[in-house]
Amino acid sequence: LKLAAYIIMGRRNNATNLMTLIQNGLVKYDKAFIEFEPPKAVHLVSRYLTQKEFKKVVIKTMKIKKKKEKQKIRLKITSRFYKDLRHQGATESAVDYKNYIRREINKYGNKIEEPLGQVIVNNVKRYVREGAVIIDHHNHEPANIKIAPNKHESYVAGTHAIGLCNGLVYLDITLTDVHSMDYAHLLSHEIGHTLLLMHWENTAAQNVTDPAKYENKEYYRANKKDHDHNDMNCIMSYPIDFNQFPSPPANTHLARGGTNHHIQSKADYLKFIKIAVQNQPPHFRNHQLAANYRPDFCGKCLLKLRGWDVTKLPEKY
Repeated sequence: LKLAAYIIMGRRNNATNLMTLIQNGLVKYDKAFIEFEPPKAVHLVSRYLTQKEFKKVVIKTMKIKKKKEKQKIRLKITSRFYKDLRHQGATESAVDYKNYIRREINKYGNKIEEPLGQVIVNNVKRYVREGAVIIDHHNHEPANIKIAPNKHESYVAGTHAIGLCNGLVYLDITLTDVHSMDYAHLLSHEIGHTLLLMHWENTAAQNVTDPAKYENKEYYRANKKDHDHNDMNCIMSYPIDFNQFPSPPANTHLARGGTNHHIQSKADYLKFIKIAVQNQPPHFRNHQLAANYRPDFCGKCLLKLRGWDVTKLPEKY
């Protein structure tokens, strides 16, 4: 396993600490007996992307035709958004302003990732022929939002991490702070996608109408031919509190330790998982809470990394 480049597309405080974090983050591959080579250094995106290249991709992807709009396009080292967000209106509520920001970011972010990333990857591979390209990005610069007459907050729209083709990975390291997620899990999971590993548990939000299924692990599993069904600790899963788990049915009642819990929301279910009940073992999903989750590759992922066609293998061992 090789990292061709680790690129900062947003403001970061200390590149030396980030290099140490990357090295530690690849420990999952080390434990799987997969040799890895980290990047030689962390670079700003401007090393592998020019203003001209950035502008060309944005104009084509966003289908921008007005000259005035084209003039606003600029590559910034503090975020990947191509223009400045407008300020909050004098009578605009905090909720409405946040919704405006989310709309702007969502209609841009998903469209731009792959075409922009491919330009960066192609430029990186002029220098380093093989390996994943990790782009540590910020969606946009923090917005100052007035939430009360004399109270403001700094706001950044929700972000994400994703592994795409040709070794391209976008991730935002702040996910580890927001969700208490382990960085080694985040990094290994997204690199895993570039190596053709598939999602497993808690990765696809679904509608659950039967309360009995809410506690059924089989119901929340994806790509069932790609994973060992006896393993609830695979890197290609999400933590259960990573905003993907579906809302419970109305008036769901779940029993634990002789106590009947009335579940009305995702938050109620997470509390139910966290509750320590005397003389009862931990809830079977307790280890999947982001603060606790330290997964490794399941057996089928280990084989797939070595070139096996795991879809022909049994589901359980």
